[in-house]
Amino acid sequence: MICQQCGQREASLEWTRQVSGKKVSSPICVDCASALGLYPGTLPGPGIFGYPVTGRTSKPRTLVCPACGESEAELRDKGLLGCSVCYESFAELLVPVFSRTQGRTRHLEEEKELPQTDPAAELRESLRQAVADEAYEQAARLRDRIRDLEKPVTDDKEKELEEE
Repeated sequence: MICQQCGQREASLEWTRQVSGKKVSSPICVDCASALGLYPGTLPGPGIFGYPVTGRTSKPRTLVCPACGESEAELRDKGLLGCSVCYESFAELLVPVFSRTQGRTRHLEEEKELPQTDPAAELRESLRQAVADEAYEQAARLRDRIRDLEKPVTDDKEKELEEE
């Protein structure tokens, strides 16, 4: 494929960006990507940290996880965290990656639906107990309440329509 930026060289990368709220991808060559600041000029490593270099000229830090001993260099090379403490130790590196890849930096739990309680099931259990206790009048009342709960709503509406 030919680079869509310069139209001259062979495209070896795909440039994906948001345009008017839609994801747009286009093939682009390494030279054009470097000129746009999208590509450092060398192949990125295998991990998720192989993103373009942002022109930092400061002395590289040597962060090390106090729990597992993983270094910043190992994290950048492998792209894998050694333990749960690494999230805190390398937060400065991870937060931009999480923001870029997931859109947020904190885990949001899905709202879990609470199990629906079936009032008829509770009444059936009370009915069983009333029969076992030989409380037949109470059992009859419970039976009627269960029937009312389980009666389809459409039957009532159909009867109303038939009476009219």
